[in-house]
Parts: sequence; structure tokens; C-alpha cells
Amino acid sequence: MPAKKALVNYAKCHPERCGNSHLQYLGVDVPPQKFCEALEKNEYDVLGLSVLLTTSMPSAINTINELKTAGFKDKVKVMIGGAPVTHMLTVRPA
Repeated sequence: MPAKKALVNYAKCHPERCGNSHLQYLGVDVPPQKFCEALEKNEYDVLGLSVLLTTSMPSAINTINELKTAGFKDKVKVMIGGAPVTHMLTVRPA
């Protein structure tokens, strides 16, 4: 089933470029707490994270851990994309 609303942090994926009014772009170098705040204010189905450099992978992991702590684990799907993302990162237990 397609997502109703998506919260994204993908490079160059601004809602006006994607043609989807249900996307919200938060920017770059977004702290995990800001994702949680946006998820609390809106009913998003999907969170997209962009990992463009290997050095940003820990930030994605921290964001996922913060989402779990805040109770979003079963409420939102998380997509992680970018060149350094490997299968091991996606199945890594946090």
C-alpha cells in the first residue's frame, strides 16, 4: 500500500521537485529529535534518510535509535539510501 505521507531527508528531494504535496523536507544535518518532533505533529507513514557519506551512517543509526526510544518503531517505516549503505547496516540490530 502506498504511503499517505512521507517525511524525507533525501538530498535534492524537495516536495516541489517530487510533485508530491505529502512530502516534507527537513533539510540536511537534522538532529534525531527534530524527526521525532515532526512525526509527533503529523501522521507520517514513511521516513526517508539519505546517507551520502560513510561518516553520516552513525547519524542515521542514532536517528533510528531515537525513533525506537520515542515509540515510533511500529508506527513508521524507515528508508535509508545512499552509496555507503550496505545490507549489514539495514539489518543491524540497534
